[in-house]
Amino acid sequence: ETFVRCERFEDREDYIRKRLLDLGLDLPNLPVYVKFDLRHGYSIGSSAKNKNHKIEQTFLIERHYFKFTLNVDKLQLSQAFKNVINMLSHKYDKNDKNNVEMWINFFEQNGTRVVQSVWVGGYCSITVKNDSSIINAQNNKLIMAAIQARIFDPQMQFELYDETEEFNI
Repeated sequence: ETFVRCERFEDREDYIRKRLLDLGLDLPNLPVYVKFDLRHGYSIGSSAKNKNHKIEQTFLIERHYFKFTLNVDKLQLSQAFKNVINMLSHKYDKNDKNNVEMWINFFEQNGTRVVQSVWVGGYCSITVKNDSSIINAQNNKLIMAAIQARIFDPQMQFELYDETEEFNI
């Protein structure tokens, strides 16, 4: 399977909502307390006030060859991990600084998910800096096509409306 991504979001909250929806989780108004990097293929900021402003955008081509799945029916928790869980507050109070800090520390130490399967393959990620005036869905498709073609044809050029640029990887 090949996946191609180039999505732009207004802000980090919009990005998180979309990523959670991709996982089948509809959690509106979810507060964001953790620091994170955007995944390749996703960018923040849909439009600039100054049309001459340069916007950085990432494009991703991801190739999955096969999926490796752990056959684990029941998760085995270590006693040390159980002890850490038992020390957590049973209620999350976003207004209590100590409570929030405790949960943030827990997730920073232990992560936020359990991985039961992984895709084996690879990806190609490209970051492009363009004038905000030429960032639109049509040009994004042209850039993505150029990236995919460039993998196979190193002499390829592409055109964004009336501008011609050589695409170098």
